[in-house]
Amino acid sequence: MSFVPTFVYQKGIISMLVLTLDESTEQSICFDDCLRGMVATINEAYVFEGHFKADPRRIVNGIDQLKHEISQEGVFTVLYQDEMDGFNTGELPEVVDLSKIVGLVKTRRLDEQRLYLGMLTVSVNQQGKGYGKYLLENVTKLAKEGNYTIIELLVINLNPHLLTAYSKLKYIIIDMFWWGDMYSTDILKPELREKNKVLFIKMQKSLVN
Repeated sequence: MSFVPTFVYQKGIISMLVLTLDESTEQSICFDDCLRGMVATINEAYVFEGHFKADPRRIVNGIDQLKHEISQEGVFTVLYQDEMDGFNTGELPEVVDLSKIVGLVKTRRLDEQRLYLGMLTVSVNQQGKGYGKYLLENVTKLAKEGNYTIIELLVINLNPHLLTAYSKLKYIIIDMFWWGDMYSTDILKPELREKNKVLFIKMQKSLVN
């Protein structure tokens, strides 16, 4: 199986890059370049939050981890800051400027009714410009097009501003569990490793009117 980037022109100088699985096309060097940029963007944002160890400065270990996410029926939507007018032709650039990735989100099918939303990330120097909201709106659009009735996500209790933001978007809390039940606590700062210091909060949004 190979991984193929598809470029869709969006709003002038912002392009939306959809990374998904394809069995017929050769793997693109451009794709690996983009994945490296995504790894850097995700890890930078996690460290910026301040809940994780600064060394090693990573939550995602590399492009192989993202490829695995995609191979598990995941789809990444990446916002890419682009100034080339010809980008809307759908042709792949020879080189992806990794500094131009402004945000990304992953979606994955859970079952016929539920679509999972994860890894919502906006580059540290691009926050507050509406990119996160745009990515969320696009996930809702994709979910409706796929006939899903529920979007599901996880957020940690140390980010109350995200809980507030998602609540305003009509996400409701359905469950909570300890970080250590899902991931290693080694990447957390030592003061946060005690049981139940960091909780995952599962939220859902219904798309049924």
